[in-house]
Amino acid sequence: MTEAMAFLELAGQAQTKLQGALEVLRRAVHAMDQVDSCRAMPPGIDDQDYSDQLAAHEHLAARVRDPAASLESSSAQVVQALQDAETGVLQLREHMFTRQAIRLAPIARTVSEFKDLSEQLLHRVIRALDDLDDRTKIYSDYRTGYQNLRNAYESIDWAHGMASSLKSGLDRMQASQIPEIAREPPRTPQVEDPHMTPSKQPYARTSDSEEMRPDSQGRASPIGLVFISYVHEDSLEVNRLQRALEAAGIRVWLDTADLWPGENWQTKIKQAITDHALVFLACFSRKSLARKKSYQNQELNLAIDQIRLRPPDEPWLIPVRFDDCDIPDFYIGGDRSLASIQRTDLFGDGFDRNIARLIEAIKRILAR
Repeated sequence: MTEAMAFLELAGQAQTKLQGALEVLRRAVHAMDQVDSCRAMPPGIDDQDYSDQLAAHEHLAARVRDPAASLESSSAQVVQALQDAETGVLQLREHMFTRQAIRLAPIARTVSEFKDLSEQLLHRVIRALDDLDDRTKIYSDYRTGYQNLRNAYESIDWAHGMASSLKSGLDRMQASQIPEIAREPPRTPQVEDPHMTPSKQPYARTSDSEEMRPDSQGRASPIGLVFISYVHEDSLEVNRLQRALEAAGIRVWLDTADLWPGENWQTKIKQAITDHALVFLACFSRKSLARKKSYQNQELNLAIDQIRLRPPDEPWLIPVRFDDCDIPDFYIGGDRSLASIQRTDLFGDGFDRNIARLIEAIKRILAR
């Protein structure tokens, strides 16, 4: 069998599996449609008597339970289907069909469609989770549907991450087949224009005018990024924050994505904070403050050491609240404490406004 024939056979199998995974994802989207339909609040509910409002919430909590469970089940099937499809795509990479890589466009389109659709679904699940979390304060039976949605979110988020990784690998394979003459020439370092306004200056700049620097293992290591410090009980909120930052073109350092098997995680985290981070986001919630011990405290100690080395008027650490909690009153130096630094609140009705202000603040810091 020729290389071209072997490629077509494996590529056809991979494409079929990817299409199957995409179809399962569409079923999960349909289940989400049912969730949104069943959780819709009846008009005028706030004007009803309290007993009628409670009865309405009892009815809604019961209605949303089955579609939420269906979404959870469908989301788990999405993961299984994509894992099966991933095996087929990885076979193409393992067989090193270097001369055929340029013909991966149909597979790349399917992976890209899966990635985009799963991201849209994630946003919808997040909105539903926020809604049901608020409703549990009124009627506790919403908690069952909330937990179903939370489990569904974790599955979809995992599948979205896998699709993103597959897309990156396919892009690299295809890029390796682009003739040298057609490739973009290396960019020369940009020189800051003193006449530019701060909002128009390129951000994530470094002293050596490079975006990446090789680390001790020879991999490219990002310079000028945002480090997110959190506890894993807040993973849902952190994933939402990460997606918003990356959608705005801001690079993020996160332990779940940037630590590799076999690496000394303490050393890597210390390097990320002390050498690479131009912004440090310290994320807090009632769940994080309830922890008596956490590795976040170690990260905060490193961050406070960095603050003490910097001019008092140079912003670097930004506290973030995921709910109505207190900011720890850690001593920084002089007359300053962590609680004295202006925070941003990423919860409730002000989320969209505050995330936009946070992104703008980060870009201003990175533009310095």
